[in-house]
Amino acid sequence: MGFNERLIPGFFLEGPGVQCAVRSLEILDADSGNLPVVEARLEIDRLPCDDLRNFADAHQSTKHLFGLQHYADVMSAFAAGERYINRTWSASTDGYVDEARSYLERATHQCREAGSLFAEFRQQYQSTLSPD
Repeated sequence: MGFNERLIPGFFLEGPGVQCAVRSLEILDADSGNLPVVEARLEIDRLPCDDLRNFADAHQSTKHLFGLQHYADVMSAFAAGERYINRTWSASTDGYVDEARSYLERATHQCREAGSLFAEFRQQYQSTLSPD
């Protein structure tokens, strides 16, 4: 099975979709030792970028529901992950194997952090809506 066949459909659409991103990046990261460096950019190009945009576009709702500090925590981790995805692509394009793998690992970590924070804050928000 090729790398792109193992990516999770709906990259950023589960709830906030961050967990889909994490799983997709973990697949790439786990196999990065077997992935020719120039292939990393091709795999990144196959990621559904609309889902990244949808998550980023939902930032106003996130800010409204979670408050400014929690919003900042989630979006800071998300922005770092997105930035590292772009750096992975650039390093892959330029043929820098170690750098591409390093940034892929960082992207995975940052997206995982964004997903964990979002899930935590969503649970806190939902608990405020539950009748006592």
